[in-house]
Amino acid sequence: MVIAIGVAASLQVFLPLSFSLFVALPFVLIGCYAAWRQRGTPGEMRSAQILQQLRALNREEFTALVEDAYRRAGFEVKAHGGEAADLALLKESRTTLLACRRWKTAQTGIGPLRALREAMSAQQAGAGVYIACGEISETARQYAAAQNIELIEGGGLAKLLARSLQRRGQ
Repeated sequence: MVIAIGVAASLQVFLPLSFSLFVALPFVLIGCYAAWRQRGTPGEMRSAQILQQLRALNREEFTALVEDAYRRAGFEVKAHGGEAADLALLKESRTTLLACRRWKTAQTGIGPLRALREAMSAQQAGAGVYIACGEISETARQYAAAQNIELIEGGGLAKLLARSLQRRGQ
């Protein structure tokens, strides 16, 4: 938006106002689109607060928030009885296994992701999701990318669960 104002103001010296505004219009549209895309994303301070709140929750409360967030996103959510995954997400006849059991771990290595991948194979799930509040090692990131496992952490986790936290009044 600042660029649009600058372009319009500087071109007004050379062109009539209507032409200056017309030239600035693409920048206005890009600014509006970017604002629309960022509408549900909490800022850095709010993300840190949300992550702190999430770390204070027990496993059942945290899992309930994750379930709520995915239900609102249109998934059918079922509990998964295995060791490696906590939830099975169903949408359009596609199964995704989600692991959020160890979300408080300071750093996640490749072990839990391997276990999730094995569970995905056993359940014939098309994808996997691993949720973490802490850091994820570079080796684990590479493994997840190669094995169709989405990693949700930090700001992405805050964005995913912010609305669910609000709905619970936390």
